[in-house]
Amino acid sequence: GAGEWGGGGGDLLLVGSGVGGEGVGTTRLGTSGGESARGVAFNPADGSYAVVGHTDGAMPGQSSAGGDDLFIIKFSAAGEAVWTTQLGSSSEDYAYGVAFNPADGSYAVVGSTDGALPGQSSAGRRDLFIIKFSSAGEVVWTTQYGSSGFDAANGVACNLADGSYAVVGDTLGGALPGQASAGGYDLFIIKVSSAGEVVW
Repeated sequence: GAGEWGGGGGDLLLVGSGVGGEGVGTTRLGTSGGESARGVAFNPADGSYAVVGHTDGAMPGQSSAGGDDLFIIKFSAAGEAVWTTQLGSSSEDYAYGVAFNPADGSYAVVGSTDGALPGQSSAGRRDLFIIKFSSAGEVVWTTQYGSSGFDAANGVACNLADGSYAVVGDTLGGALPGQASAGGYDLFIIKVSSAGEVVW
């Protein structure tokens, strides 16, 4: 276990377990508001973890951009928070998935935004996004993408051969660029290059 901070609405709880399933430590953290953790990625090189989700408060050392913000927190193998990055638009932003790239120690985070993330523009009522964070938690690039309707990215995987990413999710009420809607909720898979460009 490594410590606690928070005590608001819904806090995060990180629980470590051994090979046999026995508990080896717990870390609770959060703000005076509410938090939700939605994804986790493991770094086998140092045993650390990256946790992503959203908060309607301000994480320690961070500030709120408005509404719910997305966050990524790196925890050491001992459960200590190493760094935290919180960011968002003036509206609602949610992180749902994260992938670790062992080639450079970076993280790719995906989710949805109801606004426009820094340096981006909104395509519709809700857009999907993928953000690459460096091993130190700094934003390397952001890609916001979507239809005129509601789009959300729920999962991401890294291709170690070329550093590209496969992003999956769903869309409602619109059609992604170059695509047609089949009606209701449609699923999608998008390939994003190592530089953050949509390939297909």
